[in-house]
Amino acid sequence: MMKFKKISIVLLAVILIGSNFSFIGSVSANTAETNSDDWKLRWSDEFDGNEINMDNWSYDVPTNGRWNGEIQSYTENNAFIEDGSLILEAREEEITEEDGQTYDYSSAKLITKGKQNWTYGKVEVRAKMPTGQGIWPAIWMMPEDEPFYGTWPVSGEIDIMELLGHEPDTVHGTVHFGEPHQQIQGTYTLPDGQSFGDDYHVYSIEWEPGEIRWYIDGELYHTANDWFTKHNDNADEYTYPAPFDQDFFLIMNISVGGGWPGNPDETTVFPQQMAVDYVRVYEKDEYPIHEKPINEEEDQVREPLEDGNYVYNGSFDTDDPEVDGVEGVPNTDYWTFLQDSSANASLAVNNDALDVEIESGGDVEHGVQLLQAPIHLEKGARYKASFKAKAEAERPLKVKIGADGDRSWVDYAGQDPFTITPTWEEYEFEFTMEHATDVKARYEFNMGLNDSSISFDDVRLEKIADPEPVDPSETVRDPLPTGNHIYNGTFDQGAERMGYWEFTTDQTAEATKYIGSAVNERRFETRISDGGDNASSVQLAQSGFRLENGRQYQLTFDASAETTRDIQVAFKNADTEVVHEETITLTSNTEAHTVDFTMEAEHDNNAELYFNMGGNESDVYIDNVFLKKQPLEQVEGNLIKNGIFDGLANWSAEAYNPGKASFSVDEEGQGQAAITDIGSADWNIQLFQQGVEIEQDATYEVSFDAKSTVDRPLRLQIQHNGEEDNDWTGYFDQTVSLTDTLETYTFTFDMTEPTDVAAKFGFALGKDEEGLTPLEAHDVVIDNVLLKKVEDEDEDTDEPNPEESVITDVNELELVDHVYKTNTATKKTVVSREVIDQLDENATIEFTYQGVTATVPVSTLQTGEDITFEFGDVSDEVKTNNSDAVSELYDFRLTSNGEAIDFDEPITLTFTVDPSKISNWDNLKVIYINDDGEKTDEVIQPASYDKDNKRVVAEVSHFSIYGVFEVEDTEEPVTEDPEAENPGTEDPVTEDPETDKTSNAGSETDEDSEETEAGDTQGSNDNDSETLPNTATSLYNYLLIGLLVLAAGVFFYVRSRKKVTDK
Repeated sequence: MMKFKKISIVLLAVILIGSNFSFIGSVSANTAETNSDDWKLRWSDEFDGNEINMDNWSYDVPTNGRWNGEIQSYTENNAFIEDGSLILEAREEEITEEDGQTYDYSSAKLITKGKQNWTYGKVEVRAKMPTGQGIWPAIWMMPEDEPFYGTWPVSGEIDIMELLGHEPDTVHGTVHFGEPHQQIQGTYTLPDGQSFGDDYHVYSIEWEPGEIRWYIDGELYHTANDWFTKHNDNADEYTYPAPFDQDFFLIMNISVGGGWPGNPDETTVFPQQMAVDYVRVYEKDEYPIHEKPINEEEDQVREPLEDGNYVYNGSFDTDDPEVDGVEGVPNTDYWTFLQDSSANASLAVNNDALDVEIESGGDVEHGVQLLQAPIHLEKGARYKASFKAKAEAERPLKVKIGADGDRSWVDYAGQDPFTITPTWEEYEFEFTMEHATDVKARYEFNMGLNDSSISFDDVRLEKIADPEPVDPSETVRDPLPTGNHIYNGTFDQGAERMGYWEFTTDQTAEATKYIGSAVNERRFETRISDGGDNASSVQLAQSGFRLENGRQYQLTFDASAETTRDIQVAFKNADTEVVHEETITLTSNTEAHTVDFTMEAEHDNNAELYFNMGGNESDVYIDNVFLKKQPLEQVEGNLIKNGIFDGLANWSAEAYNPGKASFSVDEEGQGQAAITDIGSADWNIQLFQQGVEIEQDATYEVSFDAKSTVDRPLRLQIQHNGEEDNDWTGYFDQTVSLTDTLETYTFTFDMTEPTDVAAKFGFALGKDEEGLTPLEAHDVVIDNVLLKKVEDEDEDTDEPNPEESVITDVNELELVDHVYKTNTATKKTVVSREVIDQLDENATIEFTYQGVTATVPVSTLQTGEDITFEFGDVSDEVKTNNSDAVSELYDFRLTSNGEAIDFDEPITLTFTVDPSKISNWDNLKVIYINDDGEKTDEVIQPASYDKDNKRVVAEVSHFSIYGVFEVEDTEEPVTEDPEAENPGTEDPVTEDPETDKTSNAGSETDEDSEETEAGDTQGSNDNDSETLPNTATSLYNYLLIGLLVLAAGVFFYVRSRKKVTDK
C-alpha cells in the first residue's frame, strides 16, 4: 500500500510537470525567446480580452488614408474583439463624415503611434485576410517622427504585408524610400490554389540595421538591403541605413478600392474581415550590422561602339545568346520593351527593322515603350540623335533621352514629339547635356496613346562636341535650398556621417572622431587623448564653398566640451590665407554660437571653414553648422520681392519647349538668362513673379536695368494670372530694345482695371512676334527690378504711419456684422478698459497689420484692465530659418497689465499668402514657431482659404509666432500613387515626370502622450530593467506546484528506501 502511494505521488508530479511543459510549448512564442537567434519578446497583444486595449492602439481618423483613391471611411465601429481575435471589418454602408462627404463603404484602421514603436526587431502578426475585388488589407509601419528625415517617401515605409483581394493567394512585402520615390518589393504566392482568406498565417519581418527580411509562416521570401533616402534640402543621401534606423509604429487596416486593387464590383461580398490572432514584437540585445552592398556596375561607363554610336544594335541585326534582349524576340539584344497595363502590343524583327504591332496604345504616353540603357551622357557635351521610322498611319512619337527613376525621370533632350508618316523617313535632333553626367541614361521611344503600329531602324546617338573646358576655380558650389553654404552641417549624410567634412590631426596630437548611429548621437564628437602643440593640431574642416567680397556672413553652430575650454573658428581662402578668425569659449552645456564677419578679401570659390580644437585634451562636440550670406538691403515699398537678385529667391524661371535657357545670378549679383533656343513665342522663356497686388486707380512706377550680349527686344508684362481661369487681362505691357550696355528703363502707368491681389509680373525672353530676336545663343542680364506705388502728391506724407494706436472712445470702432473694426493698421493697439466694458461680449474685435488680421472674442478681453494687442517683430534669423513660409511670420501678443491673456475661446487669424509659392492649396498649414525659431509639432489645419484674395484663415488657442507653410501630410499611402505603375504585378514602365507624381502624405492622428508600460521601448534605454507582458504567470505557478510534489515524492521514496536498508 505504501509503495503504491509513493508511486502515485511520483506519477502525479510527472503528469503535472509534463502537462505544463506541453502547454508551455504550445505558446512558446510568448516566452523570452522564440528560437536560437536570440530574439526576445518585447511587446505583444494577444487580443484575449473583451475590448481593444487602447493603451496599445488608437483609431485613425477617417480622412487619414484616401491617398491612393480608396473609397472607404474609417470608423471606430468597425474594429472589435471576437473569439480571441481582433476583427477589422469592411462593410458596405453609407457613412457621412463631418465635412458632409458621403462614402458607400466603412472600414477600420488601427495604429500604435504614440503608444508602441520600435527601432529594429522582429514583428510577427498571425492573421486571416479578407478577399474579394477591391479589398486591400495591409499590415505596415510608418515613422513615429516622420519629419525627422522628411515627409513620405523620404521618411520611409515598411509594408509587412499587402494583399489585393482579387489575388487572394499572393501577398507583397515592400519598403518605400528615397527622393525620388523608389521601392523594393517581394511577393509570396501560396501553392495549389490556396487563399490567405482560408486560414490564419504568420506574417513577419526581421528588421536589423541595414537589412529587412520578410517571412510567411517562417519561410523567408524577400530581403531588402540596398535602399537610400535623400532630402531635397540636403547635399547628399542620409547615411545608410536611413531612413530605416528610427522608431516606427504599426498600422493595420482594410482599404476599400484604390488605384492598385481597383474598386469593388458585383462579385465582392460584404462584410469582409481581417482577423488578427496576435501581434508580437521581439528584439535582440545586439544586432548584426549589414553594410550596404557595393554596386560595382553603378559607375561603370558603357563606351560607344567603334563608329561612335552610343546605341548598341541600333539596326536590330544582333542576336547574341550571351546578351539580354526582349524575351522571345530575336535580334533585339540590348533593348527593353515595356507595356502599361492598359496597353497591348507586340514586337517582331522583319528585314532588319523592328516592327511594333500595337493593338492598344493605352492611356499614357509611355504605355508602349521601347528603350535602351545604360547610355553615357557627359555634362556639357553636345549630342545628335537620329533614327528611321514609319507608321501604319500618321501618328505622334515622343522620343526621350533622359534619366531613370534615380533622377526623377528628367528629360535631358527636351525634344517635342515627332510626327511619323506611313513612309520610311529619317528623323534627328541635337541637344546639349545641361545636367550632371549620367552613366545610365535611357534612349526611349514612347508610343502610347495611339493604336497605330510603328517600325524602327538605324537608331543612333553620337557625341558631336565635347564639353567646354572648365576652370575649377570658376566652379561655384551653390548653397543648399535652406541658404546654408555648409553641406552636411547636421552630420547625418555621406560615409560615416562625415560627408563633405575632413577630420585631421598633426604629429603632435592624438584624437579620434565619433558620430553615433542613434538618433540622439548624431553630432560630431572628437575624443582627444593628446591635444598636441596648438589649436590647429586637431581640426574639423570643410572646403569648396563661395565667399563674396564685401558680403556679410553669419556662421551659427551648436557646441559643448567635456570641460570649459576655447576653440578657434577660422575662415580661409583657397590660398589658405585667414580671412576671419575668432576664439569661442565652450562649456559643458550645449549652446548656440554665432560668428558674424564681412568678407574683406576677393571673391573665393573654394573657401574653407576650420574648427581648431587642439592644444587641449577636453573633448569637443559640434552640431548644426550653418553658414548664411546676409541679405542685401531691399528697396522699401518695392512690390517685387528680391528685385536686386540676391539669389533667385522669389523668382520663377521657366523655359517651355521649344525654348531652352538656364537661369542664374552672375558674379555681379545680376539675374542672368543663358538662352540657347528662343523657341517659337516670347512666352517660351520667362522670368516672373506671381502674387503681386495691383490696386485699381493707383499709379505705379516700373523700372529695371537690363542688357544682352546680342541686340534684341525684351518684353515686360503685368497681367492677371490666368493659369486657373485662362484670363490674361493685361495691366502694363512694354517692350524695350537691349544692347550690350546695361541701361535703366523706367515707366509709370495707371491701373484702370479692378484690383488684382495676385497679378503676374514677368519678362518674356523668347522669340518676339516681329522676329527681331536673334536665333544665336546669348545671355540677357536683368537687375534692380522695381514696382512701386506712386503716392498722391496731395497726400500728407510727412507723418509716418504710427507704430501704436490707443483706442479710448468706443466710437473709434466700427461695428459690422458683430465685428468691431479698429481701422488702425498699427503694430500695437491698446484698447482701454472703458471701451471694452461698452462692447458686446458676444461680438469680436479685429486687429489688422500688414497682411494679417487677428479676430479676438470680446469676452477674452474682459479682464478689468486695458488690453494690448501687438504684432511683434520676428528676427531675421527666424525668418531665414523658415524661408519656406508662404506668408509673412508674425509674433502675436495679447496682454493685460503686462501679463499674457489666456484664451477661453479660439482666436481667428487671417493671413495673406504668396500664391507663387503654393503648389497645392490643400496642403497649407499654419505652424507654431517656438522661441528658437524652429517649427513645432503644432500644425493647424486652416478653417478655410480664399485663392482669389490669397487669404488663409485658421484658429489658434494661444499666441506666439505663426506662419503659413505648404506641408505634405504625414500619413502615407500603403503603396504607390494611384497614377503610378502597379509595382506588384509587372515590371515598371518609365513614368513621364509630369505624370509620375508621388502621393501626398497625410497626417497621423495626434494622441496624448501616456506613460509607457513595461515592454514599451519609447523613451527608455535601460531595457534590462523592463518586464515582459504577463502572459504565462499561472503556468509557472503550476510548474512550481509540480516541482514541489516531485520533491516530496523523491523525499518519501528515499526515506522509505533508507528504512528498508536499515532493516
